[in-house]
Order: sequence, then C-alpha cells, then structure tokens
Amino acid sequence: MSAIKCALRSSCRLVAVGIVAVASACGSEGSSTPTQVSPSETLRDRSDTTPAVVDYSTALLPSTTEATPDSLMVGSSAVGVESSIDDIVFPASDGTASPDTMVECWGTRLPLSALLEMPLLADLNLPDIEAALESAGALVDFAEAASVPWMVLTRTPTRIELIAFENELQSSLALENREGEWRFAGGGRGGPPCTALTVLPEGLGEVNWIVDPAFGAPAASDSVLHLLATERECASGRPMDDRLIGPRVEETETAVRITFAVTPLPGDQNCPSNPATPITIALKAPLGQRAMIEGRSLGVITDLLA
Repeated sequence: MSAIKCALRSSCRLVAVGIVAVASACGSEGSSTPTQVSPSETLRDRSDTTPAVVDYSTALLPSTTEATPDSLMVGSSAVGVESSIDDIVFPASDGTASPDTMVECWGTRLPLSALLEMPLLADLNLPDIEAALESAGALVDFAEAASVPWMVLTRTPTRIELIAFENELQSSLALENREGEWRFAGGGRGGPPCTALTVLPEGLGEVNWIVDPAFGAPAASDSVLHLLATERECASGRPMDDRLIGPRVEETETAVRITFAVTPLPGDQNCPSNPATPITIALKAPLGQRAMIEGRSLGVITDLLA
C-alpha cells in the first residue's frame, strides 16, 4: 500500500433512491468533499457580508454551542454536544493517519484500515447479492452492474455498500435485505472518486470552502487567501455568523491545509441555499506551488488503494 497522499477532488454526491435521482446537498453548490480549489463557482447573496480577516496563528473562533436537554439530530451532526476544532482528528502533516482512524467516504464511516482493505465481492461467495446486482443495475441504467469488479465498502446482515472504479470514475451501489430478498437501495455511476476525510466529532457540522471567485485564483506570490465558506447541512438559509468555527490552517512545504466547522442549528431546518461567508487568511509565507486542500483530507480513494 502506498503512502497516503494529499489529493482533492470536487463532486456532488448523486444518489438514486428507487428510480428517482436526488442531489445530496443542502448548502450552496459546492463539493461534498474538499476540493483542490479553483474559482470555478460563484456563490450568491454575499452583498451584505463583510469578509472576516483571520490571524489563525493567534486565535480560533470558539464553539458557541448552547447546551440543550437532549441531543437533537440535524443532518449528520448532534446538537447538544459541545465540540471545538481541537476535537477533530487531523492527519499528520504528510497526510497519513493511523489505521484505526475513523474516516468517511461519501458519507459512509469506517476505520481507515477497512477502507484500505476492502474485499472483492467476487471473493466472498454471496450468490444472493450477486443475483440482485442485475436488477439493481437496471434501475440506474447500469446494465453491466453484475459484471463490475465490486469492492465491499461496508456489510451488515441487512445492508451492503459496494464501490468500483473505472477510468478514474467511481460507481456505487447499495443493497438492502427486505423480507429475505436483496433489493436496490441507492447508487450511481461515473462520479469522481471520493476523498477520504477524518470524521468530525459530534456537535460539529461540515463546512465547504472554495476560493472566492471575486479575487480569482491566488498567485504563487500571494500570502493572503480569499475564501468562501458555506455550511453544508440545512440551515434555513441562515448565515453561520458566530457558529462558524475555524479556520484551522496548517502550512507545510507542499500544502496549505485549511479546515472549518460549524455549530449546527438546533431543530428541523429548511433547505434553501446557505449563504457563503467570505474569509481572508494571512499565510506565514507566500503560497508558492503549494496545494490548498481540506485539512481533514487523507487523499482520493484511488490514490490510497494504489
């Protein structure tokens, strides 16, 4: 297994539920995984927002979670649990992590060791599941689903999640055992491979960030970065304001690793596009040829498996 590399890809997660395909994103159009940033997207509703200038070497925004009687689930984050950015498990500066580190790939959480050692479905002698692949593939226009060299991402007695890679693209398929019969439960084909991220602790929500298109791509000589940070989960279109946590910025010889998080809103939320928060970061040295990447990234899964 090669050393874990720092690499980023952008993507929207496409999941087919039954026959209907739905895009999984409550925030503004952005990556559900961190992306090697480029000014390719324009976010709206920024006219009344003043950029926050962050000197990350002296201060991080604290968590502003208020205690609530019980844990309320909002998206994938638990409200009522107070966490800070210091509670996040980050990769080492070279992008590696211990085998027992919990990671996520397109929302599926598992130990890093399990991600790196996924078995081939064909080696597990599961004829019932193999038989279900053909009918499942027909629901997502994936006629050759039964012949794809699937790897098993996760498996329980009632659910199995499969992934496969072809021409640098990732296909996914989930099957569930309902009343003794394995049936299609979601999937899609031809998306970018997931980027493995360390899992956020309870009480923190995901924040996507991109380069602010208003400033263009940063030059090698730049020592100031202009970003747009957007809450991923549903927030009824409300800005993050003091709920925004971070950024945590780590500069190495090859990368600038940037991480934000957010304290989720309590209760049920509607899902209009969330407003972006402009952020200005002062680097300790000019950017040079260093990549700007999500600080929780362990790399693109195809690189990890190489």
